[in-house]
Order: sequence, then C-alpha cells, then structure tokens
Amino acid sequence: MCCAETPGLYIEVSPTSQGQGTYHLRVRVPDALRERVGVVEVRRSLGTNRQPEAALLALKLAARL
Repeated sequence: MCCAETPGLYIEVSPTSQGQGTYHLRVRVPDALRERVGVVEVRRSLGTNRQPEAALLALKLAARL
C-alpha cells in the first residue's frame, strides 16, 4: 500500500498476506541503532482493515517510533 524509504529508514504499511484483514506497519531500525534497540524492524498492527484509515494511523504511529 504505502512505502517510504530514506537512508537508514524504511516504512511499509500493508494488509495481511491475503490482501484482506488488518493492516500492519513495519519500520526498519537504522543500522546505527540496531544494537541499542535489539531488533531489525518494529512491527505494529494498525487495528483497521480500511486503507485510508491505515495510512493515517501509520503516519501517526511512525512519528512516535
């Protein structure tokens, strides 16, 4: 659905593998922070199956991460 990439940052919002169900946000942790954070990416459910709502929720959540 939505994807943005800059050096060290990758954000993706997508529905479940079947193209239905709840949208999820995936944020790649920059290489410089991986050791401190302890993960390669952060994944969060957006709690909606509606694309327009998921896009707004993803922006809000990504800003807080």
